[in-house]
Amino acid sequence: VRWAEGIRCPYCSSEAIIRWAWYRHAYRCKACRRTFNDKTGTIFSYSRIPLNEWLFLRYLLGCLHISIPKASRELERSYEAVYRSARKIIYAIHRFRGLKAERGRRSWGKDMPRIMILVERRGVERYIPSTDVEKRTIEKIVSRHVEPVSRIYIDSFTSYTILQTLGFKHERVNHSIREYARGNIHTNNCEDRASILKPWLAIHRGVSEDNLDLYLSLLHLQRSTSKPKTSKRSSSQ
Repeated sequence: VRWAEGIRCPYCSSEAIIRWAWYRHAYRCKACRRTFNDKTGTIFSYSRIPLNEWLFLRYLLGCLHISIPKASRELERSYEAVYRSARKIIYAIHRFRGLKAERGRRSWGKDMPRIMILVERRGVERYIPSTDVEKRTIEKIVSRHVEPVSRIYIDSFTSYTILQTLGFKHERVNHSIREYARGNIHTNNCEDRASILKPWLAIHRGVSEDNLDLYLSLLHLQRSTSKPKTSKRSSSQ
């Protein structure tokens, strides 16, 4: 409920509010003299799509793993309208949970995109598309998504040596000598998420590389909905 503690002006936060019209529950602020309604300042503002369709779209994308083209057919809306709405839903959820939404266009020189998986044990997880797996790229991703006090568990991939330069506490297992776990030191959680990611991408095979970040966000949304997390940032395993 948006106004659970009483109606406030979304522009100046004043509580001096009067009803302005019954259409869409419009209000007027006595302090700043601006009018607004229940959808002002939300992703639904100025949208011609009814709220029930927004909620149904959230269900289709987050729970049923349905692609945007199929969702557009279910809603009998254009692909462009559903695509814009889906992005707004993803970014709104990221902002609400204190996450940083991945923005920008993606492009790769090969068919198989590179995706970095970060998993916090008993916590949140990330699926981050990347143009490469060089040290400079890993440095940017880890610095953005991992708390400096985290302990990171990795395999023996060469580019991970940048973690020592960055000052992260880390432990590694050497898969090249068939070492997959050493006590609590392992990357099993990330490998488990990779086994989930591959069939997920297979369902949406043919999706534009420019939209890959959106589909990865939809996977994250679906998984975080089934298992709510409270932590804001993640550490790699």
